[in-house]
Amino acid sequence: MPRQSSRANKSMEKAKPRKHGFATMSDRSLRTRGLRFFLASSVLRLAFTGLVKLASVLSGSPELQTRDPLFSTPLWLPVTGAALAELGLAAFCVLSKQPRRCLWLICWMACAFAIYRYGIWAADPTRPCPCLGKVPELLGASQFQMDLLAKLLLGYLFGDGVVFLIIGRNPRKGLLQSSNQQ
Repeated sequence: MPRQSSRANKSMEKAKPRKHGFATMSDRSLRTRGLRFFLASSVLRLAFTGLVKLASVLSGSPELQTRDPLFSTPLWLPVTGAALAELGLAAFCVLSKQPRRCLWLICWMACAFAIYRYGIWAADPTRPCPCLGKVPELLGASQFQMDLLAKLLLGYLFGDGVVFLIIGRNPRKGLLQSSNQQ
């Protein structure tokens, strides 16, 4: 039996998965699965909320005919823009083969929404964000419950997006490298 070189032995050692308390899987595999789950759930969340906002605008919700407290335009205009941006980002993430770019764009959009929500709160701290129109009524939930849910989803998008950007920073790990760098 031919003897393997020390270089081959080192590459075999690197390929062996490390043992975790709950499963035997390589760190890269866990990170890749986590990233895929995050991107898929983010795409679903963006598509769902984008469609809900468009449905609210198209239904002619009276809440969306009021003035936007930040832009001084009819509220349906920024809601339509946000819905189209969410649907566009969801489509980009589905079609893109660049997960790092998707992560940056998801974090950017979440940050923009957070700034808008902060502006709404600063204008009137007791008023929830009216961006969902009639949806709370249709689901049998209060405006404040839906507002809390929207804040949690926003935190999920931004927080987990930043975590995956930090995890993927090390080029040795290769999680978020583009195909031309590998």
